[in-house]
This record gives sequence, C-alpha cells and structure tokens, in this order.
Amino acid sequence: MQDAGVLLGNAAWSPDGSNLAAAYALKGVDLLDLDGTRRTTLDGYPGAVASVAWAPHGGLLAAATQANSPYAANGGNSLCLWRAG
Repeated sequence: MQDAGVLLGNAAWSPDGSNLAAAYALKGVDLLDLDGTRRTTLDGYPGAVASVAWAPHGGLLAAATQANSPYAANGGNSLCLWRAG
C-alpha cells in the first residue's frame, strides 16, 4: 500500500477497532479513523518506522525502527511509545 507515494511498512488496528496506526518507511506514523481520515501524524521517532503495535489496553502505541537502520541510534533498533487518546 502507498500514501502519497510513500511505502507502507506495517499497520495495526487499535484494540477497540476504532483507529488504524499506519507506519510508513520514510514518513512516520499516521493515526487513521475507520473511514480512512487521517487524525494525526506522530513524530519523535529516530528514523524509518518498520512496525507499529498497540498495547492490549489501547492506551499506548509502540513504533519500532528497522534493525541496522542508518537513522536509528548506533545503527540498531529503536522504540518509541505514545499515549493514545
């Protein structure tokens, strides 16, 4: 999948099914409503986002960079957490 020419890396539905978190390789993380409307774009991650996952309670969203990404600290993996809501 693509959004404005940017490759989608991974996506995850929130536990209650009301939001979709979409991770883009070069763009970041978008939160989308059920109809596909972009609610917000999350930033603050150190580089290319490879994967996103929701906590089971839905209160946190995690985003991870690719292993050996040149954008990640020390060339390794990085993890960012956001409070949802």
